[in-house]
Amino acid sequence: MSGTNKVMIMARACIKCREYVIVEPNNPKNQISIKQFEENHRGHNLVTLDLDEVRNQYIEFEFDVRDL
Repeated sequence: MSGTNKVMIMARACIKCREYVIVEPNNPKNQISIKQFEENHRGHNLVTLDLDEVRNQYIEFEFDVRDL
């Protein structure tokens, strides 16, 4: 039996701004980035989906936790 066991990488995306942040559930620094992303896009339509759905169409959100 052959199958492709693709690991799904999730992203949180803003439909209005066409920007996304990768979701890494076990990474505390990433959780801060997600929180900042959601704060920046408050009131916008946010969705969680497979990274492949937005990778080439949206811009990756960049946030350095050292900026806090």
